[in-house]
Amino acid sequence: MDDGSAIGQPLLGHTDRVNAVVAAGLPDGTPAVISGSDDRAIRVWSLDSSQMPLAEPLGFPASAVALTIVNDLLVTASYADLAVHQIHAIARD
Repeated sequence: MDDGSAIGQPLLGHTDRVNAVVAAGLPDGTPAVISGSDDRAIRVWSLDSSQMPLAEPLGFPASAVALTIVNDLLVTASYADLAVHQIHAIARD
């Protein structure tokens, strides 16, 4: 749409405030949205699918998170905590 309206339904899954979001291509080229939240998880939504998002527990609230994908790796940062995750190894909820 040319008017800036939302496309599709809201992406639901986090149980607390979302602090970071990025649109990216997964290693296989699938368009995705990745988010980090105070619920101590990152979530990866495939925009080509209506399935539940992939989820990875962080062990710490994802406040002020930076997210990026490099090859098959997802890098997250929150305060002094850094973590590297393999996208293909993230389990479904």
